[in-house]
Amino acid sequence: MTPRFSIWICVSLFALLITHGTHGQVPQWQACGPFETSGCIRHLLLDPRTEGRLFVAAENGGVWMRDSLDPATGRWTPISDSLENLQMRGIAVSGATDPSNYLVAANALGLVYESNDLGQSWTRFSNDSFVYIRRLFMEDRMVAPRPAKGQVGAASRVIVVHVAGRTGYHRIRKVNGAVIGTDRLYPLLPTHAPDVLDALRHPTQPGVHFIGVRGQGIYRSTDDGRTWTLVIDWAAAGNGTVGARTSPMIRLAISPDGQRVVAKMGLRVIISDRGGEAGSWTATLNDPAWTEDGGSDIGYRGNYSGLRGEWTNAIAIHPTDWRIMAVGQATLHVTKDGGATWTNDVPCGHEDVQSLAFTATGDRLLVANDGGVFSLSTASLGDRKDLNNGLVTMQFYRNAINGNVVIGAADHQGIRGTLDVNANHPTWSRATRGDSGYGNDALENDFVFANPGIAGRFFIAFQTRDLLRLRFPFSSPPNTEDLLAMSDPSRPLRPFTMITNNNPVFNQLNYAVGTVAFGRRAGSGTMLCAVHERQDSQFGIAITESRNAEPTGGPPRNASTGDYPAPVAGFANWRPSFTGSNVPVVSVLFSEHTADRALALQQHGRVIANANPSVAANTWNLVGNFAVGANEVARQLIEDPTNATRLYALTHQRVMRSTDGGTTWTAVGGGSLPNAQLNCLAAHGATLYLATATDVMRSTDQGATWTTIGQTLPNAPVMQLQISNGFLYASTFGRGLWRLSL
Repeated sequence: MTPRFSIWICVSLFALLITHGTHGQVPQWQACGPFETSGCIRHLLLDPRTEGRLFVAAENGGVWMRDSLDPATGRWTPISDSLENLQMRGIAVSGATDPSNYLVAANALGLVYESNDLGQSWTRFSNDSFVYIRRLFMEDRMVAPRPAKGQVGAASRVIVVHVAGRTGYHRIRKVNGAVIGTDRLYPLLPTHAPDVLDALRHPTQPGVHFIGVRGQGIYRSTDDGRTWTLVIDWAAAGNGTVGARTSPMIRLAISPDGQRVVAKMGLRVIISDRGGEAGSWTATLNDPAWTEDGGSDIGYRGNYSGLRGEWTNAIAIHPTDWRIMAVGQATLHVTKDGGATWTNDVPCGHEDVQSLAFTATGDRLLVANDGGVFSLSTASLGDRKDLNNGLVTMQFYRNAINGNVVIGAADHQGIRGTLDVNANHPTWSRATRGDSGYGNDALENDFVFANPGIAGRFFIAFQTRDLLRLRFPFSSPPNTEDLLAMSDPSRPLRPFTMITNNNPVFNQLNYAVGTVAFGRRAGSGTMLCAVHERQDSQFGIAITESRNAEPTGGPPRNASTGDYPAPVAGFANWRPSFTGSNVPVVSVLFSEHTADRALALQQHGRVIANANPSVAANTWNLVGNFAVGANEVARQLIEDPTNATRLYALTHQRVMRSTDGGTTWTAVGGGSLPNAQLNCLAAHGATLYLATATDVMRSTDQGATWTTIGQTLPNAPVMQLQISNGFLYASTFGRGLWRLSL
């Protein structure tokens, strides 16, 4: 050991003792997966400088890098966890070989970042914010001095980043690390729509650009953006020449020599083989199965809602054979004869295609979709390889823990589960069978709950339709009773889980928290459920004393009609407990201190209580309330386990505390709370834990002050906290499930 190294160790240990003391290190968050399946990947990019290196931008999980396309040997590494927002909009890499580690990325804050070390560290490329970025690409080159101008000295490094998005088409220029200007290349006229949906630059003629503009069409510039020519008119696209129907979205691709330009406009694919000149475009594909309906771009810290035409559109051209092209929306289509014929609905691992790319040799087609990243043989359109192992980008809304078994409601992935969360590398799989009758992905954004006292038993609050009882692991052999309704099919329970508010600041990430509660008496079958009584905005609470009832027969729900061919015997018997309110109940609980007492919180801050809901004659009484602002909703109510009169309530903006059982309330936390959405509260003894859109925080003084807890937790929104078996579990929207030892 060298003397210098010995000194470094001593200094490091001394610093550690000063910072953390002698009794332990800062607690570390541990990833629990899923490691086998990914959440939505918005953009994929092959590194032109390093064979097999692949970058992906996740919808809510940051930027990742993979060192090989071999499923067995490739490894994923997250490279953007330090960014303040992990909802990514795109990535671009330098084409220069020196330096070879430079890349840029954009996120949902509308910002562009740069890294000189493959994502180990990031800085803002500039101070410009572009609101909503849809595409970025870059050029990175060394420019030699110009003797004719009398310049001397070393060459200059010039980096130009092009950004297309809601505010137009922009160019940011840097010379030797300094920003020398940001230009808006489009729109040039105030009468033109600024919403640029896609952009590309000619690969061999740098001054030639193409952009797709919402409501206007496709423009081409041959003078580096100083003037533009409309080559495909949006309004004229429906005249039969190009297509009978176009969507709000346009996607563009260009061949390596710039001769072939391809555009996807809604249901149509149109091609130019004369460099995109006006009058050279012909239509090839028209798929009526594609639709603009359904799907949305759900953004965190901002609602970027849109139709499916906004959410899924992708296009790619083979690097050496123009005749081979791939286009995707809800499904993937491939042509090998220049568009004369298409192979439709190519199986690519999941629906909703987000990004496509051919490998440098063209032998494989890479697909990014709502299920992650997959690779297909270009020749056979088969030999599908799953590239998701280790890509932890699952967007969880909620998880439920029952011993070592965990299930979670995952965005566009249905209910996922692991049978041993304590394993070093927990294995996750689908927790509902494909023939359940409720659909696989249809359960994606529902609440899940563990049934206390019964191993492997869970409940799913199926969005205003029914409460489902799930057995996981499945029975052996699997049967129709692994997933069944918990109420009479002729009178479904309609559990409430989603905030209903027309204000655009609310979306499906502003859920209520804790809309099901279980009686605390040993062996109790009592269960409360916040319900959406009727579709005419009537809400309430339902109760059953038979939640442990075992269904004894009858077929499952019909997958095609949604009906039950015959009733399922033995379901739980539900009855109304609190009815007729026009305000949703967002949280229910049974008291830890007073047997049988139940409490509930309504969306407008009203707290109600019932001494014993199992007594039919009992009623819910007003305890107290706190004022909720115009752009605010109450979300959760919890008790302090150490004090019977201390309650806490959560809105998406504030933490409230009551010291008199809920009669009066005070906002706590003040300046120690982040300027971010607040998602969930949990109590462990007298210590409080808070999930936010940026991290997990802890308070040891009854909510007065809050500090971030633990290290290594990615900067993904934390939707839910749970405490089980000595661990604090955090469900993230974009980076799966994590836990911290308590």
